[in-house]
Amino acid sequence: MTFNLAGFYYKYENIQAFQVNGANTTLTNAASAQIYGIEGDFRADLGAGFSMTGGATYLDHEYGDFPIATISFLQKPDGAPDYPGYVPGLGNYVYPDCSNPADSGQFYCSATGNKLVNTPDFSANLALLHEFGLGSGGRVNSSIAYAYNGSFYWAVDNRVKQDAVNMVNGQIQWTAPDDHFWVRIWGKNLLDEKYAVTFNQNGSGDIMAPAPPLTFGGTIGFDL
Repeated sequence: MTFNLAGFYYKYENIQAFQVNGANTTLTNAASAQIYGIEGDFRADLGAGFSMTGGATYLDHEYGDFPIATISFLQKPDGAPDYPGYVPGLGNYVYPDCSNPADSGQFYCSATGNKLVNTPDFSANLALLHEFGLGSGGRVNSSIAYAYNGSFYWAVDNRVKQDAVNMVNGQIQWTAPDDHFWVRIWGKNLLDEKYAVTFNQNGSGDIMAPAPPLTFGGTIGFDL
């Protein structure tokens, strides 16, 4: 059995973040960010052709000084200024002039202290693998893999959070004796988890693309 454990600390200056506003996607500099973390992984041979792998990561993370950010609200919050083009009830409130010194750092422009985007606090994975040879030649490999991805925020304003996802995938493969031909049967998202693969927040509203549902399939491969 092998086991690895590591702790780390990163401090970023001028970290970059994608932000969506209307039809435009911009890459901006969030003045700073910091991440503390610990991660570990292992591999174990269980005998009789079985083995197991796994790992986990825990993160503590936030943006530092981020006074000019794209912050979206479902409706105009109390104390925020009006701006041309915003119509209550039609799209989100996204103030467009945060670079103005009078607005920079205000609650409707600042992401200071918020969590980093697309960064779960905790994630983990575990997989069981098996391989055995056939008396007539060839071999069979199979695996079942579980992955946990904790909740995270889609945008720097931390308004919309993706819930944690439990993902299970599996496959079994027969490989010919000469290793030049193989057949695989697989299943993805076996728990049929419902989650988003993309989520954009902008002045027009929120746009989400769902992930594929429970999916089965087969693959035939040739190595020339």
